[in-house]
Amino acid sequence: MKRLYFASLNNCNEDCIFCVRGGNESPIEFINTEKSKKLLSEKKKQGYQEIYFDGGEPTLRKDLVELINFAKNRGFKAVNVLTNAILLADDKLTKKLLTIKNNKNFTLSFSVSLHSHKKDISEKLVGKKNTFNNTIKGINNLTKNGCRDISLYHIITSYNYRDLPDFVNFVQKKFPQVKNITFSFIYPAGAALKNKDIFPQLSKVEPYFQKAVALCKKNKIDFSLSTCGTIPLCFLKGCENILLKQQELDQPEKVGLLDANQDASYQLATKEFHQKTKIKASWCSDCFYNDKCGGIWRTYVDLYGLNELKTVLKNENQSSRANVLLLLTGFSCNNNCIFCSNVSDRDFNSSKEELLEKINKGYEDGFRILEFIGGEITIRSDFFELISHAKKIGFEDIRLTSNGRLFSYPEFVEKAYQAGLRVVVVSLYGHNKALHEGVTRAPGSFKQCIEGIRNISKTKGMYLVINTVISKINYKFLDKISEFIREINPKEWHLLELLPDGQAIKHYDALSVPYKELSPYLKKIGMLGGRKIKRIDFFDFPFCVFNKKILDNKNINFFTPENRYEDIKQEAHDVVFRVKKIAKRGKVIYQDKYKIKPNFCQSCFYYDRCGGIAKPYFEKYQDKEIKELAKKHKFINEKK
Repeated sequence: MKRLYFASLNNCNEDCIFCVRGGNESPIEFINTEKSKKLLSEKKKQGYQEIYFDGGEPTLRKDLVELINFAKNRGFKAVNVLTNAILLADDKLTKKLLTIKNNKNFTLSFSVSLHSHKKDISEKLVGKKNTFNNTIKGINNLTKNGCRDISLYHIITSYNYRDLPDFVNFVQKKFPQVKNITFSFIYPAGAALKNKDIFPQLSKVEPYFQKAVALCKKNKIDFSLSTCGTIPLCFLKGCENILLKQQELDQPEKVGLLDANQDASYQLATKEFHQKTKIKASWCSDCFYNDKCGGIWRTYVDLYGLNELKTVLKNENQSSRANVLLLLTGFSCNNNCIFCSNVSDRDFNSSKEELLEKINKGYEDGFRILEFIGGEITIRSDFFELISHAKKIGFEDIRLTSNGRLFSYPEFVEKAYQAGLRVVVVSLYGHNKALHEGVTRAPGSFKQCIEGIRNISKTKGMYLVINTVISKINYKFLDKISEFIREINPKEWHLLELLPDGQAIKHYDALSVPYKELSPYLKKIGMLGGRKIKRIDFFDFPFCVFNKKILDNKNINFFTPENRYEDIKQEAHDVVFRVKKIAKRGKVIYQDKYKIKPNFCQSCFYYDRCGGIAKPYFEKYQDKEIKELAKKHKFINEKK
């Protein structure tokens, strides 16, 4: 059911030291009865069927019973009251609430916050004396008056984690009617940021948490994990799917947030939110759960670092032979490319300390090739320090992808070379200002890029590669661009298919080119490989846009999902590493998350090697054109 968390007041009779409403967050204004009813009616029309009365403390509202009855009569299927149960110690209030009867069309339930079974610890965490006994009495009143839909909400902190097994035993003995406990780790916001000593070290929590989980199972107590304070899956052995299932239930299209200050969808379980607020260690890319895990809070890393994170292998024999460590430094950039994979809510830059730690770990893991990507790493104040550190500890090949602008300064190029930089991949989108800056949307970027390319070319010992993303802006000018590239004379020219990510998603219709139109231009470029241009690499294009002669050209490389998986270890706080390795019908398949292979592709001779076509491309054009191209190039296995 589509759920709405309705925080209609900020008032509370506790002062929790981890409360998200504390600290610098704006307090919620009180929403009166009339306005509350109006908002609930609007939300019912929007498809919401379940209401969570949140706060503050909702039982402080004198009209709570009236609002719950209103929701029931409006056709909501369920109401859950999120409460500390202090006021429910008053049996009159409890009985009044429970006059609202459950039936086959409606359920009233209560989720009671209880963070310890010990009075002193509980009251330390909630910031108020003489509250624990009232909360316990409130739960007892609910059960005594016949309520069977009760769950407990328990936040794990440095003060209570050692008591987790005893807490479960307490619940089982004291409240046998309670059959659900939601465990949550701390969400780093509000009051929690003023009380960082409450954040427990996860490696220390893990054994106590595992014992508590075992006791829940033994006593047939259901348990769940809140997505408010999600932690890496490597600390949840045996419970990974419980969190993953909750994350699926808590996606924005399923959960809304409403108070006087906001009317929004819930974002805490999304990849975008994780990418913005969390980080991963370099070795996380080897983890079986890497694509699904959000990583660890940056606040936590500031306290304890990354060393506790561990790789979960699908089986003990799983290994990686990746040889390039691809290190994402951040998304800040001095260009504003129309198809940039960055979007405004994914704006982050890793700290120098984080990057140095990842570089060290990568070297310890046996990597000797390091490539920095961004954003634009050259605008970082610690740019030269990162390069020189990698060289100092022993990386043999240090590379980066850049827009080339700062390389227009000869002294910058020389300093980068002295620091240890050897390979520079420069993004160039056209042979003139109009084309290039039509993509970068940065005046002056073309002139600086060309000057940077020339400076790199003149620097003995530096290896120049040119990257060109192909889009509707430049594909008809590939002849002219190739002539320009020949004059530049790079070691390699990489042509990349438009990646359906970030800004490109917004502009995909305007930027994508039908493969039938694109194919002759790409084939013409392919004929240059080994003759007029030393080496040409095509990244991610479906094989059917080429012909067999080009596919067999030893001077042309086709970068496939297998290359991405086996040759590169991608280190990033967000899950940019895009390929999964799966076994299917006795074969190993490399599946690119941005790609799809229509059923027709199974009859192609290159099915196992080709990555397929971009998902938004298929949505727009379907598979008619690739069928025609595959038949034209005689790629079809008629026996299939």
